Parts: sequence; C-alpha cells; structure tokens
Amino acid sequence: MDNDIFYRKLVRRFRDGLATEEELLLLSALMQSEELEGFFAALMDDELRAVKSMENRRNMVGWLRYAAALILVVGCAVLYWHRSARLKLEAMVDVPPAHNQAVLRLADGKTVHLDTINGVLQVDLGKIRDQQGKTLYEGASHAVNSYHTVQVPKGGRFEMRLDDGTTVMLNAASELVFPTRFAREKREVFLTGEGFFQVRKQADDRDKMLPFIVHTAAQLIEVVGTSFNVQAYQDANTERTTLLEGTVRAQALKTGETKTLHPGQQVSLEGGQVSLSSADMEETLAWKEGAFVFNETPIREIVEQLARWYNVEIYFEGNTNYRYNGYIDRQANLSEVLKTLKRTGDLDYRLKEGKITLLHGSPADDT
Repeated sequence: MDNDIFYRKLVRRFRDGLATEEELLLLSALMQSEELEGFFAALMDDELRAVKSMENRRNMVGWLRYAAALILVVGCAVLYWHRSARLKLEAMVDVPPAHNQAVLRLADGKTVHLDTINGVLQVDLGKIRDQQGKTLYEGASHAVNSYHTVQVPKGGRFEMRLDDGTTVMLNAASELVFPTRFAREKREVFLTGEGFFQVRKQADDRDKMLPFIVHTAAQLIEVVGTSFNVQAYQDANTERTTLLEGTVRAQALKTGETKTLHPGQQVSLEGGQVSLSSADMEETLAWKEGAFVFNETPIREIVEQLARWYNVEIYFEGNTNYRYNGYIDRQANLSEVLKTLKRTGDLDYRLKEGKITLLHGSPADDT
C-alpha cells in the first residue's frame, strides 16, 4: 500500500477515535522516526499549490494547527497508554503471598468458608470448631463414618487439629478428607496436595497402638506417632514422603512394594518406581517455615510452587534442565520473588498479554 494512503488512513482512524493500541504505538514510532514530518510537509505543499484565495489560506492555517494539535494529542495518548499498560503489568505481578483460607465441605453437603479469623480448625467429640470456639458442625459423638473435606485453594494455606490430637498443616492447592471421629481400630485420612503431619500416639482399650494411615493417589502411609511431610499433587509426576521423627511405612499401591523410613529419609514414587534416599530436610520443610528453599531444584518444580503459592499462571521458556539454588521469603509479593530470581543473572521474566513467563537463556522484552 502507498505510504501516503496508509498514513492518511492511520491519521483518520486516530482522529475518529478508532485507532487500536497497536496503531497508537505505530503512530508514535512513526512520529519519533520523523516519517510523519515528511508526510505532513507533503500535505502542506499540496495545500499551498491549491491556494486560490485568502479563505484557502485560512484553511491552510487551520490545517497546520490541526496537524500540530494532532502531534501533541497523539503523543499524550501514547504516553498515557504506555503508563496504563505498565501499571497493569505491575499490578499483575504485585500479588500477595498465600494466606489462611480454605473451604470446609461437610458430610451433609454444606460448605463453610474459612479464613484467618477462624484460625486453626479443631475436631473433637463429633464437633468441628474454629479457634474462636465457634461450632461449625456437630454430629453424634460416637459417629465414625461422617467424613468431611478441607480444601485449600491456590494462594492459601491452613492448619487443623484432628480428633486424636494430630495436627496437619496444609499447603496451597491441597485437600484433606477426615472423619469427625476416628474408628477404634485405626485412624485414616485422605490427602491430595501437600501436608505436614504431627501424629499423636494413641492406644486402644488393650493398650495396642493405633496406626495412623494417610491415603494418597499412589501410596498408603502408615505410622503410629511421628512427624512427616507428604507431597502428593495430582499434577506432579512424583509423590514424596519425608520423615522428620519416628518411623513410617510407605506402600506403593500399584506394585505393593513397601519401604520403611527412618528420620531424615525420603521415599519417592514416580511411574510405578519406588526409591528410598536421604532427604533434603531444609528444602522439604521450608514451606511450613515460611520460605522457598531451592537446592539444585528443577525449574519446572519452582514454577509449580510459585503458581500454587501465588495463585497465578506462570509459563517457562528456555532450558528445562536448568536447576536453581536460592532462598526466598514466602511472605514476599510475587514481584519481589521474580526480581530475586532475575538477580541471579541466569533467569529473567517477561510480562506480556496478561502472561507471566519465566525465562532462561532468552532476552526479556517487557520487564
């Protein structure tokens, strides 16, 4: 297309308020490259050759004023658009960290939204109360078949105390199914996501220790009295059980293979394979201590952790084999986390079209 025709159409679209964001940016770029200056000069020459009367000259003066005003208005409009776009991008990553929030889905179908005010959820003698003593559910004290669910969304975390005194801390994007009252012969719960358990020892009427069992999609974890962490996210390829204190027996549901863990050990299940190894306790338990700790952590896992904790979609471009080392405060806003990652020199990030992309080995366009 002839440049003059294109420029005229571009200017008319701006004049009529129809210009898109891309056209505004183009108009700004053309002005800065002085291409439009030649365009306006050519228009003025055409007008001068056509001047037949003073009225035409007055029209010419009006055109010059219009052109000058156009340049000023376009400049201001583009500047405003740039500023608005930058503020939107900054708001997109100025995301606060996860906080206490969950949804309690009761056995009778009712739902209760929980937040910081509710504090630690407490189950006792057939009742579910919040930390303030408010009763959220009350069933028969002897009922053992009433199972309820605590769902912690992305961007959330929550803590609860079960009927036997066991405490559970749930990480973001996690779910725990539990009874109002445990059975006499064993204690069972069902976990999706990540939870840290501090299991209280409990004996039956014959002084036999009652097992505490955690069911996940891929394993059955049995303990008596101990502290351990279970990571069993449905969107992850690996399930991990890490032992802090006591003894744990983990069984793979697919193969039946069983491993017994001692403090400082971790069992991993991936693709039906079971492996026992020494655990990186600092990295594993960092989430409950309010930190991100990465020790040669694969970049894929880092992206998943950030997405869950801040409840955002984060994409990655670059070497998927890259591993990162570092410590980051979990109470920091997402923008600070991204800046910390960028300071390594290995990573960068891009904010574009409503997407957050973490980059390795690639230049960032709009940070």
